[in-house]
Amino acid sequence: MKALKVINVLSLLCIAVLALNTRCAQHLFPERIDSLSLREVIAGDDAQCEVDKLHMKEIPLENVWVATYGDDKGNTATVWISESTDREQAASQTKIMMMKIWHNPHNPYSHLEVVESGERTYIFRGMGQQHAVFQNGKRIYWISASSGVFDPVLKCFQQ
Repeated sequence: MKALKVINVLSLLCIAVLALNTRCAQHLFPERIDSLSLREVIAGDDAQCEVDKLHMKEIPLENVWVATYGDDKGNTATVWISESTDREQAASQTKIMMMKIWHNPHNPYSHLEVVESGERTYIFRGMGQQHAVFQNGKRIYWISASSGVFDPVLKCFQQ
């Protein structure tokens, strides 16, 4: 009987954590940005798996969210938000990631521009999209979007 109560309590805690993560994801990602509609949000372990797959190794993060947007004109955007343990770790992870990308002779990106307005923002092109990487507090943002919707998506997440 005691074991059943423990299982019930643990189940309720798991549901509460999932609900909190979903509520946080809803707060992070607006339903609409310009012509784009929110299509999907991945959070938790699934999002962490996606980040680890991209980096081909485990990245120590507190939380991860991935949102995809689209419109009927074929414009798309993907927004990755990774939350580190603190601001310093986020700054270090951002700097290391950008240095590794730009020092890799086989990277698919070009036209790097670094914008200094509050937080440093790296803007570049590649794989048919425009991209931006920046840190805000303990969160790291990577935005990939069609050229026609890049500016409003970037502006939305830098506010």
